[in-house]
Amino acid sequence: MLVYFFTFGLALFLALFCSIPKLYAYPGYKIKLHKYALPFRKIELLLLVLIGIWLFCVSAFRDNVGIDFQGYEHDFNTIRELPVWQSGYFYYERGYLILNILLAVFFTDFQWVAIFCAGITVGLVIVTIYKYSEHALLSVLLYLGLAIYYASFCLIRQNIAVSIVLCSFGFIKKKKTVKAILVVLFASLFHYSALVFIPVLLLMRVRLSKKFGLTIFGSVLILVIFFDAFVKLGVAIIPTYRNYLQSDYMAGMSIKSVIIPWFWFAVLYVFKPRLLEKDPKNVVYVQFAFFGAILSLFQLRMQLFDRFVYYFTAFLILSIPSLVSCFDTKFFCGIDQRISEFLQKFNKIAFFIKLQKVIHRCFAHFLVPVSRNHPVKTKLFLLVFVIFYCILYNVYVFSNGFYGLYPYEIIDVSELFSSVRLISPSQYIY
Repeated sequence: MLVYFFTFGLALFLALFCSIPKLYAYPGYKIKLHKYALPFRKIELLLLVLIGIWLFCVSAFRDNVGIDFQGYEHDFNTIRELPVWQSGYFYYERGYLILNILLAVFFTDFQWVAIFCAGITVGLVIVTIYKYSEHALLSVLLYLGLAIYYASFCLIRQNIAVSIVLCSFGFIKKKKTVKAILVVLFASLFHYSALVFIPVLLLMRVRLSKKFGLTIFGSVLILVIFFDAFVKLGVAIIPTYRNYLQSDYMAGMSIKSVIIPWFWFAVLYVFKPRLLEKDPKNVVYVQFAFFGAILSLFQLRMQLFDRFVYYFTAFLILSIPSLVSCFDTKFFCGIDQRISEFLQKFNKIAFFIKLQKVIHRCFAHFLVPVSRNHPVKTKLFLLVFVIFYCILYNVYVFSNGFYGLYPYEIIDVSELFSSVRLISPSQYIY
Protein backbone atom coordinates (compact mmCIF):
# COMPACT_ATOMS: atom_id res chain seq x y z
CA MET A 1 0.00 0.00 0.00
CA LEU A 2 2.97 2.32 0.55
CA VAL A 3 3.46 2.82 -3.20
CA TYR A 4 -0.16 3.97 -3.58
CA PHE A 5 0.11 6.41 -0.66
CA PHE A 6 3.31 7.87 -2.11
CA THR A 7 1.83 8.14 -5.62
CA PHE A 8 -1.32 9.91 -4.43
CA GLY A 9 0.67 12.14 -2.06
CA LEU A 10 3.03 13.13 -4.87
CA ALA A 11 0.12 13.99 -7.18
CA LEU A 12 -1.57 15.96 -4.38
CA PHE A 13 1.58 17.96 -3.60
CA LEU A 14 2.19 18.82 -7.26
CA ALA A 15 -1.46 19.79 -7.77
CA LEU A 16 -1.30 22.20 -4.82
CA PHE A 17 2.12 23.52 -5.89
CA CYS A 18 0.90 24.31 -9.40
CA SER A 19 -2.31 25.86 -8.06
CA ILE A 20 -0.46 28.99 -6.88
CA PRO A 21 -0.06 30.68 -10.29
CA LYS A 22 -3.40 29.21 -11.42
CA LEU A 23 -5.37 30.73 -8.53
CA TYR A 24 -3.61 34.08 -8.71
CA ALA A 25 -3.95 34.12 -12.53
CA TYR A 26 -0.29 34.74 -13.28
CA PRO A 27 0.01 33.74 -16.97
CA GLY A 28 3.65 34.83 -17.13
CA TYR A 29 4.63 33.35 -13.77
CA LYS A 30 8.27 32.25 -13.65
CA ILE A 31 10.24 30.16 -11.17
CA LYS A 32 13.88 30.97 -10.59
CA LEU A 33 16.28 28.05 -10.62
CA HIS A 34 19.81 29.22 -9.86
CA LYS A 35 20.54 31.77 -12.65
CA TYR A 36 17.61 30.83 -14.85
CA ALA A 37 13.95 31.87 -14.70
CA LEU A 38 11.74 29.21 -16.27
CA PRO A 39 8.17 30.01 -17.41
CA PHE A 40 5.58 28.23 -15.32
CA ARG A 41 4.21 26.36 -18.33
CA LYS A 42 7.61 24.68 -18.82
CA ILE A 43 7.83 23.85 -15.12
CA GLU A 44 4.34 22.35 -15.31
CA LEU A 45 5.35 20.29 -18.35
CA LEU A 46 8.48 19.04 -16.57
CA LEU A 47 6.51 18.01 -13.49
CA LEU A 48 3.87 16.39 -15.68
CA VAL A 49 6.51 14.31 -17.47
CA LEU A 50 8.15 13.29 -14.18
CA ILE A 51 4.92 12.11 -12.56
CA GLY A 52 3.94 10.46 -15.86
CA ILE A 53 7.17 8.44 -15.74
CA TRP A 54 6.43 7.46 -12.15
CA LEU A 55 2.88 6.37 -13.01
CA PHE A 56 4.25 4.36 -15.91
CA CYS A 57 6.81 2.59 -13.70
CA VAL A 58 4.25 1.72 -11.00
CA SER A 59 1.94 0.21 -13.61
CA ALA A 60 4.55 -1.39 -15.88
CA PHE A 61 6.66 -3.14 -13.25
CA ARG A 62 3.91 -4.49 -11.02
CA ASP A 63 4.04 -8.22 -10.37
CA ASN A 64 0.69 -10.00 -10.62
CA VAL A 65 -1.27 -6.95 -9.46
CA GLY A 66 -4.80 -6.65 -10.82
CA ILE A 67 -7.69 -9.12 -10.91
CA ASP A 68 -7.27 -9.95 -14.61
CA PHE A 69 -3.46 -10.04 -14.61
CA GLN A 70 -3.14 -13.83 -14.44
CA GLY A 71 -5.83 -14.33 -17.07
CA TYR A 72 -4.08 -12.04 -19.53
CA GLU A 73 -0.76 -13.70 -18.71
CA HIS A 74 -2.20 -17.17 -19.38
CA ASP A 75 -3.62 -16.07 -22.73
CA PHE A 76 -0.33 -14.47 -23.76
CA ASN A 77 1.54 -17.68 -22.96
CA THR A 78 -0.98 -19.61 -25.05
CA ILE A 79 -0.61 -17.19 -27.96
CA ARG A 80 3.15 -17.44 -27.64
CA GLU A 81 3.06 -21.20 -28.18
CA LEU A 82 0.72 -21.05 -31.17
CA PRO A 83 1.46 -20.16 -34.79
CA VAL A 84 0.05 -16.82 -35.91
CA TRP A 85 -2.67 -18.37 -38.03
CA GLN A 86 -4.07 -20.17 -34.97
CA SER A 87 -3.86 -17.12 -32.67
CA GLY A 88 -6.64 -15.46 -34.62
CA TYR A 89 -9.19 -17.75 -32.94
CA PHE A 90 -8.84 -15.87 -29.62
CA TYR A 91 -11.86 -13.78 -28.68
CA TYR A 92 -9.77 -10.66 -28.06
CA GLU A 93 -10.25 -7.56 -30.15
CA ARG A 94 -7.92 -7.43 -33.15
CA GLY A 95 -5.77 -4.55 -31.90
CA TYR A 96 -4.93 -6.16 -28.57
CA LEU A 97 -4.46 -9.55 -30.20
CA ILE A 98 -2.01 -8.16 -32.78
CA LEU A 99 -0.10 -6.42 -29.98
CA ASN A 100 0.23 -9.78 -28.16
CA ILE A 101 1.28 -11.57 -31.34
CA LEU A 102 3.97 -9.00 -32.12
CA LEU A 103 5.37 -9.02 -28.60
CA ALA A 104 5.31 -12.83 -28.49
CA VAL A 105 7.73 -12.82 -31.42
CA PHE A 106 10.40 -11.12 -29.31
CA PHE A 107 9.54 -11.84 -25.67
CA THR A 108 8.51 -14.85 -23.61
CA ASP A 109 7.43 -12.91 -20.51
CA PHE A 110 3.96 -11.34 -20.29
CA GLN A 111 5.51 -8.51 -18.29
CA TRP A 112 6.53 -6.91 -21.59
CA VAL A 113 2.87 -6.72 -22.58
CA ALA A 114 2.15 -4.97 -19.28
CA ILE A 115 5.02 -2.54 -19.96
CA PHE A 116 3.81 -1.68 -23.46
CA CYS A 117 0.19 -1.33 -22.33
CA ALA A 118 1.22 0.92 -19.43
CA GLY A 119 3.24 3.06 -21.83
CA ILE A 120 0.30 3.43 -24.21
CA THR A 121 -2.27 4.11 -21.49
CA VAL A 122 -0.32 6.53 -19.29
CA GLY A 123 1.41 8.17 -22.25
CA LEU A 124 -1.80 9.04 -24.09
CA VAL A 125 -3.48 10.33 -20.92
CA ILE A 126 -0.52 12.57 -20.02
CA VAL A 127 -0.38 13.99 -23.57
CA THR A 128 -4.14 14.67 -23.54
CA ILE A 129 -3.93 16.35 -20.15
CA TYR A 130 -1.08 18.59 -21.27
CA LYS A 131 -2.88 19.64 -24.44
CA TYR A 132 -6.39 20.23 -23.10
CA SER A 133 -6.45 20.59 -19.30
CA GLU A 134 -6.59 24.04 -17.70
CA HIS A 135 -4.82 22.63 -14.64
CA ALA A 136 -2.63 19.72 -15.73
CA LEU A 137 -1.46 18.53 -12.31
CA LEU A 138 -4.99 18.69 -10.89
CA SER A 139 -6.05 16.48 -13.82
CA VAL A 140 -3.36 13.99 -12.82
CA LEU A 141 -4.72 14.02 -9.27
CA LEU A 142 -8.20 13.34 -10.66
CA TYR A 143 -6.74 10.54 -12.83
CA LEU A 144 -5.80 8.89 -9.53
CA GLY A 145 -8.68 10.23 -7.44
CA LEU A 146 -11.37 8.89 -9.78
CA ALA A 147 -9.53 5.52 -9.81
CA ILE A 148 -9.14 5.59 -13.59
CA TYR A 149 -5.43 4.93 -13.25
CA TYR A 150 -5.94 2.06 -10.79
CA ALA A 151 -8.52 0.47 -13.09
CA SER A 152 -5.80 0.14 -15.75
CA PHE A 153 -4.14 -2.50 -13.55
CA CYS A 154 -7.15 -4.73 -14.19
CA LEU A 155 -9.07 -3.53 -17.24
CA ILE A 156 -6.02 -3.48 -19.51
CA ARG A 157 -7.74 -3.58 -22.89
CA GLN A 158 -10.45 -1.12 -22.02
CA ASN A 159 -8.04 1.38 -20.51
CA ILE A 160 -6.10 1.46 -23.76
CA ALA A 161 -9.40 2.16 -25.52
CA VAL A 162 -10.33 4.88 -22.99
CA SER A 163 -6.94 6.56 -23.43
CA ILE A 164 -7.37 6.57 -27.22
CA VAL A 165 -10.92 7.98 -26.93
CA LEU A 166 -9.57 10.75 -24.67
CA CYS A 167 -7.25 11.74 -27.51
CA SER A 168 -10.32 12.53 -29.64
CA PHE A 169 -11.24 15.39 -27.29
CA GLY A 170 -9.73 18.03 -29.58
CA PHE A 171 -11.79 16.79 -32.53
CA ILE A 172 -14.95 16.62 -30.41
CA LYS A 173 -14.53 20.14 -29.08
CA LYS A 174 -13.97 21.50 -32.61
CA LYS A 175 -17.04 19.59 -33.91
CA LYS A 176 -14.88 17.45 -36.23
CA THR A 177 -17.16 14.45 -35.78
CA VAL A 178 -15.79 12.32 -38.62
CA LYS A 179 -12.23 12.47 -37.30
CA ALA A 180 -13.47 11.77 -33.76
CA ILE A 181 -15.38 8.71 -35.01
CA LEU A 182 -12.24 7.42 -36.75
CA VAL A 183 -10.36 7.70 -33.44
CA VAL A 184 -13.17 5.82 -31.67
CA LEU A 185 -13.12 3.09 -34.31
CA PHE A 186 -9.39 2.69 -33.73
CA ALA A 187 -10.05 2.49 -29.96
CA SER A 188 -12.59 -0.30 -30.59
CA LEU A 189 -9.72 -2.44 -31.89
CA PHE A 190 -8.72 -2.76 -28.23
CA HIS A 191 -12.17 -2.91 -26.66
CA TYR A 192 -15.53 -3.06 -28.45
CA SER A 193 -17.20 -1.02 -25.70
CA ALA A 194 -15.65 2.11 -27.27
CA LEU A 195 -18.27 1.84 -30.03
CA VAL A 196 -20.86 3.25 -27.62
CA PHE A 197 -19.19 6.59 -28.20
CA ILE A 198 -20.20 6.75 -31.88
CA PRO A 199 -23.98 7.29 -31.38
CA VAL A 200 -23.13 9.69 -28.55
CA LEU A 201 -20.90 11.73 -30.87
CA LEU A 202 -23.79 11.99 -33.32
CA LEU A 203 -26.20 13.04 -30.58
CA MET A 204 -23.73 15.64 -29.33
CA ARG A 205 -24.25 17.58 -32.55
CA VAL A 206 -27.75 18.37 -31.25
CA ARG A 207 -27.97 21.32 -28.87
CA LEU A 208 -28.36 20.15 -25.28
CA SER A 209 -31.72 21.76 -24.50
CA LYS A 210 -34.17 20.77 -21.76
CA LYS A 211 -36.54 19.28 -24.34
CA PHE A 212 -33.76 17.21 -25.90
CA GLY A 213 -32.52 16.06 -22.49
CA LEU A 214 -35.98 14.99 -21.34
CA THR A 215 -36.53 13.12 -24.62
CA ILE A 216 -33.30 11.16 -24.16
CA PHE A 217 -34.11 10.52 -20.50
CA GLY A 218 -37.60 9.21 -21.36
CA SER A 219 -36.24 6.97 -24.11
CA VAL A 220 -33.68 5.49 -21.74
CA LEU A 221 -36.37 4.75 -19.16
CA ILE A 222 -38.28 2.75 -21.78
CA LEU A 223 -35.10 0.84 -22.66
CA VAL A 224 -34.47 0.08 -19.00
CA ILE A 225 -38.02 -1.23 -18.56
CA PHE A 226 -37.75 -3.53 -21.59
CA PHE A 227 -34.12 -4.27 -20.95
CA ASP A 228 -34.06 -8.08 -21.33
CA ALA A 229 -35.27 -7.98 -24.93
CA PHE A 230 -32.59 -5.45 -25.90
CA VAL A 231 -29.88 -7.55 -24.24
CA LYS A 232 -30.64 -10.49 -26.51
CA LEU A 233 -30.47 -8.18 -29.53
CA GLY A 234 -27.13 -6.73 -28.40
CA VAL A 235 -25.54 -10.14 -27.89
CA ALA A 236 -26.71 -11.18 -31.36
CA ILE A 237 -24.94 -8.13 -32.84
CA ILE A 238 -21.72 -8.51 -30.79
CA PRO A 239 -21.33 -12.23 -29.95
CA THR A 240 -18.07 -11.49 -28.11
CA TYR A 241 -20.06 -10.54 -25.02
CA ARG A 242 -22.02 -13.81 -24.98
CA ASN A 243 -19.59 -15.02 -22.31
CA TYR A 244 -20.83 -12.32 -19.95
CA LEU A 245 -24.42 -13.64 -19.96
CA GLN A 246 -23.60 -16.22 -17.31
CA SER A 247 -21.31 -13.94 -15.32
CA ASP A 248 -21.83 -11.52 -12.45
CA TYR A 249 -21.95 -8.68 -14.98
CA MET A 250 -25.57 -9.62 -15.75
CA ALA A 251 -26.57 -8.74 -12.20
CA GLY A 252 -27.80 -5.23 -11.60
CA MET A 253 -25.88 -2.77 -9.44
CA SER A 254 -27.18 -0.87 -6.42
CA ILE A 255 -28.60 2.64 -6.57
CA LYS A 256 -25.22 3.91 -5.29
CA SER A 257 -23.74 3.25 -8.73
CA VAL A 258 -25.77 6.09 -10.30
CA ILE A 259 -25.17 8.68 -7.57
CA ILE A 260 -21.68 9.74 -8.67
CA PRO A 261 -22.45 10.18 -12.42
CA TRP A 262 -25.61 12.15 -11.64
CA PHE A 263 -23.82 14.22 -8.99
CA TRP A 264 -21.15 15.39 -11.44
CA PHE A 265 -23.75 16.03 -14.13
CA ALA A 266 -25.66 18.22 -11.66
CA VAL A 267 -22.47 20.13 -10.78
CA LEU A 268 -21.53 20.70 -14.41
CA TYR A 269 -25.10 21.68 -15.30
CA VAL A 270 -25.07 24.32 -12.55
CA PHE A 271 -21.76 25.63 -13.90
CA LYS A 272 -22.97 25.46 -17.52
CA PRO A 273 -23.75 29.21 -18.04
CA ARG A 274 -20.38 30.25 -16.62
CA LEU A 275 -18.55 27.56 -18.62
CA LEU A 276 -20.23 28.67 -21.84
CA GLU A 277 -19.51 32.32 -21.08
CA LYS A 278 -15.85 31.42 -20.79
CA ASP A 279 -15.85 29.30 -23.96
CA PRO A 280 -18.98 28.13 -25.84
CA LYS A 281 -17.13 24.93 -26.79
CA ASN A 282 -17.12 23.94 -23.11
CA VAL A 283 -20.64 22.62 -23.63
CA VAL A 284 -18.99 19.26 -24.42
CA TYR A 285 -18.16 18.89 -20.72
CA VAL A 286 -21.85 19.05 -19.81
CA GLN A 287 -22.75 16.70 -22.67
CA PHE A 288 -20.21 14.08 -21.54
CA ALA A 289 -21.56 14.23 -18.00
CA PHE A 290 -25.16 14.01 -19.23
CA PHE A 291 -24.65 10.91 -21.37
CA GLY A 292 -22.57 9.29 -18.64
CA ALA A 293 -25.40 9.85 -16.15
CA ILE A 294 -27.97 8.53 -18.62
CA LEU A 295 -26.00 5.35 -19.31
CA SER A 296 -25.49 4.80 -15.58
CA LEU A 297 -29.22 4.05 -15.30
CA PHE A 298 -28.61 0.83 -17.23
CA GLN A 299 -26.25 -0.29 -14.45
CA LEU A 300 -29.32 -0.87 -12.32
CA ARG A 301 -30.22 -3.72 -14.68
CA MET A 302 -26.77 -4.92 -15.82
CA GLN A 303 -23.39 -4.35 -14.20
CA LEU A 304 -21.69 -4.57 -17.60
CA PHE A 305 -22.86 -1.03 -18.39
CA ASP A 306 -20.32 0.39 -15.96
CA ARG A 307 -17.85 -0.34 -18.77
CA PHE A 308 -19.66 2.21 -20.97
CA VAL A 309 -20.05 4.82 -18.22
CA TYR A 310 -16.30 4.56 -17.68
CA TYR A 311 -15.56 6.43 -20.93
CA PHE A 312 -17.55 9.47 -19.83
CA THR A 313 -16.14 9.40 -16.31
CA ALA A 314 -12.66 9.67 -17.83
CA PHE A 315 -13.48 13.08 -19.31
CA LEU A 316 -14.01 14.45 -15.78
CA ILE A 317 -10.22 14.75 -15.51
CA LEU A 318 -10.52 17.54 -18.09
CA SER A 319 -13.85 19.11 -17.10
CA ILE A 320 -13.42 19.45 -13.31
CA PRO A 321 -10.25 21.63 -13.54
CA SER A 322 -12.25 24.03 -15.72
CA LEU A 323 -14.74 24.51 -12.90
CA VAL A 324 -12.15 25.98 -10.53
CA SER A 325 -11.55 29.05 -12.70
CA CYS A 326 -15.34 29.52 -13.09
CA PHE A 327 -16.01 29.58 -9.34
CA ASP A 328 -16.15 33.38 -9.05
CA THR A 329 -18.45 36.37 -8.62
CA LYS A 330 -20.06 35.94 -12.05
CA PHE A 331 -20.94 32.36 -11.14
CA PHE A 332 -22.72 33.34 -7.91
CA CYS A 333 -24.55 36.23 -9.58
CA GLY A 334 -25.74 33.86 -12.30
CA ILE A 335 -26.97 31.29 -9.76
CA ASP A 336 -28.83 34.00 -7.84
CA GLN A 337 -30.52 35.20 -11.04
CA ARG A 338 -31.52 31.68 -12.16
CA ILE A 339 -32.99 30.80 -8.76
CA SER A 340 -34.93 34.07 -8.66
CA GLU A 341 -36.31 33.52 -12.17
CA PHE A 342 -37.41 30.02 -11.22
CA LEU A 343 -39.11 31.06 -7.95
CA GLN A 344 -40.89 33.94 -9.67
CA LYS A 345 -43.03 31.34 -11.42
CA PHE A 346 -44.59 30.72 -7.99
CA ASN A 347 -44.94 34.40 -7.02
CA LYS A 348 -48.53 33.89 -5.95
CA ILE A 349 -47.48 31.60 -3.10
CA ALA A 350 -46.28 33.44 0.01
CA PHE A 351 -43.76 30.73 0.98
CA PHE A 352 -41.87 30.97 -2.32
CA ILE A 353 -41.85 34.78 -2.15
CA LYS A 354 -40.16 34.63 1.27
CA LEU A 355 -37.81 31.89 0.07
CA GLN A 356 -36.72 34.01 -2.90
CA LYS A 357 -35.92 36.94 -0.60
CA VAL A 358 -33.90 34.76 1.80
CA ILE A 359 -31.87 33.17 -1.00
CA HIS A 360 -31.27 36.54 -2.67
CA ARG A 361 -30.01 38.03 0.61
CA CYS A 362 -27.70 35.05 1.08
CA PHE A 363 -26.14 35.63 -2.32
CA ALA A 364 -26.21 39.45 -2.31
CA HIS A 365 -24.91 39.98 1.24
CA PHE A 366 -22.57 37.01 1.65
CA LEU A 367 -21.56 34.82 -1.32
CA VAL A 368 -21.17 37.55 -3.96
CA PRO A 369 -19.18 39.95 -1.69
CA VAL A 370 -16.95 37.13 -0.44
CA SER A 371 -16.20 35.92 -3.97
CA ARG A 372 -15.49 39.51 -5.08
CA ASN A 373 -13.25 40.44 -2.12
CA HIS A 374 -11.54 37.04 -1.78
CA PRO A 375 -11.41 35.49 -5.28
CA VAL A 376 -8.43 33.26 -4.50
CA LYS A 377 -9.96 31.83 -1.31
CA THR A 378 -13.23 31.23 -3.17
CA LYS A 379 -11.52 29.15 -5.86
CA LEU A 380 -9.37 27.47 -3.23
CA PHE A 381 -12.55 26.31 -1.50
CA LEU A 382 -13.66 24.41 -4.63
CA LEU A 383 -10.13 23.06 -5.11
CA VAL A 384 -10.11 21.71 -1.54
CA PHE A 385 -13.53 20.14 -2.14
CA VAL A 386 -12.22 18.32 -5.22
CA ILE A 387 -9.17 17.11 -3.27
CA PHE A 388 -11.32 15.77 -0.42
CA TYR A 389 -13.57 14.05 -2.95
CA CYS A 390 -10.53 12.33 -4.48
CA ILE A 391 -9.32 11.21 -1.05
CA LEU A 392 -12.70 9.84 0.00
CA TYR A 393 -13.23 8.02 -3.30
CA ASN A 394 -9.79 6.42 -3.03
CA VAL A 395 -10.61 5.27 0.49
CA TYR A 396 -13.82 3.75 -0.87
CA VAL A 397 -11.99 1.96 -3.71
CA PHE A 398 -9.23 0.51 -1.54
CA SER A 399 -11.47 -0.41 1.40
CA ASN A 400 -13.68 -2.45 -0.95
CA GLY A 401 -10.72 -4.18 -2.60
CA PHE A 402 -11.60 -3.06 -6.13
CA TYR A 403 -9.38 -4.13 -9.05
CA GLY A 404 -7.14 -6.39 -6.91
CA LEU A 405 -4.62 -3.62 -6.23
CA TYR A 406 -2.93 -5.01 -3.15
CA PRO A 407 -0.62 -6.41 -2.02
CA TYR A 408 1.55 -4.49 -4.46
CA GLU A 409 4.69 -6.29 -5.54
CA ILE A 410 7.36 -5.24 -7.99
CA ILE A 411 9.03 -7.55 -10.50
CA ASP A 412 12.70 -8.48 -10.50
CA VAL A 413 13.89 -6.14 -13.24
CA SER A 414 17.19 -8.01 -13.56
CA GLU A 415 15.31 -11.07 -14.87
CA LEU A 416 13.18 -9.09 -17.31
CA PHE A 417 15.66 -9.03 -20.19
CA SER A 418 16.27 -12.75 -19.91
CA SER A 419 12.82 -13.22 -21.47
CA VAL A 420 13.92 -11.77 -24.82
CA ARG A 421 13.06 -14.30 -27.51
CA LEU A 422 15.98 -14.67 -29.89
CA ILE A 423 14.27 -16.47 -32.77
CA SER A 424 13.50 -15.53 -36.33
CA PRO A 425 9.92 -14.41 -37.11
CA SER A 426 9.58 -17.30 -39.58
CA GLN A 427 10.01 -19.80 -36.76
CA TYR A 428 7.16 -18.20 -34.86
CA ILE A 429 4.82 -17.89 -37.85
CA TYR A 430 5.11 -21.53 -38.84
